[in-house]
Amino acid sequence: MRYYIRRFFGTLMFFAAIVALGTVAYQVVEGWSLGDSFYMTVITVTAVGYAEVHPLSQAGRLLTLLVLFGGITGMGLWFAFNPVADTRLEPGDQMIVLGRAEQIRELKGYAEG
Repeated sequence: MRYYIRRFFGTLMFFAAIVALGTVAYQVVEGWSLGDSFYMTVITVTAVGYAEVHPLSQAGRLLTLLVLFGGITGMGLWFAFNPVADTRLEPGDQMIVLGRAEQIRELKGYAEG
């Protein structure tokens, strides 16, 4: 279970870092307020695609691409590391699956014979 918690919080920290860095970067590059910078970062990271808060400079457009790439990467990490999507089986579950496979083989042999 610790394994899953570590992966969950690692992914969460990745998103937090992207949002924090993006917010500060928009403040520096575009000179926006904290609220506008945070909002722009969140809609970019999540790929929601609302219109820009303010018109972007060339540097702001490049920053938006980097933040978007970080958000897409984060989404990939989220789904790759999400315990619900993990298909690995515990040792006890493996025996159940193998037992069912053996039963299926026996039934196929019975039907063919």
